Amino acid sequence: HLDWPGLLWLETFMKSDAIAEVQIVIVVSHDREFLDSVTTDIARIEDRRITYFRGNYSKYEESLQETATWRAELLERQQDKIASEKKKIQEMHSGARKSGNEAMQRQAKEREQKLAGVRKTGGQGNTVSLYEGRVGIEHSI
Repeated sequence: HLDWPGLLWLETFMKSDAIAEVQIVIVVSHDREFLDSVTTDIARIEDRRITYFRGNYSKYEESLQETATWRAELLERQQDKIASEKKKIQEMHSGARKSGNEAMQRQAKEREQKLAGVRKTGGQGNTVSLYEGRVGIEHSI
């Protein structure tokens, strides 16, 4: 824990040329103003995933909120698309049964299998994803 003069000294030091040669400094603080003034990059480790972000703490928080909103909207669009695809598959099965169309029945079965594959993949694994304009680079470890 630093007193006010110690905090000011540390902030000045971290912005000085004396620390320019250092590649990484890990800072833990509850003082958002301090974090904003000394951070240029943030690496967040959560759920075995490292998320890298270039910017200060306030911009990082803004980006986190934007990313959460973006992901919620993406999930909603995906769920809508899945529901629409399920409805098409049901209509194809129904039409194929009524008409005895085996080709349509196979096509409906293929769509079911494809849909099951889409639902199973959740982005898990050792991948690097870049979400343009979002938090940054995510890497599963």
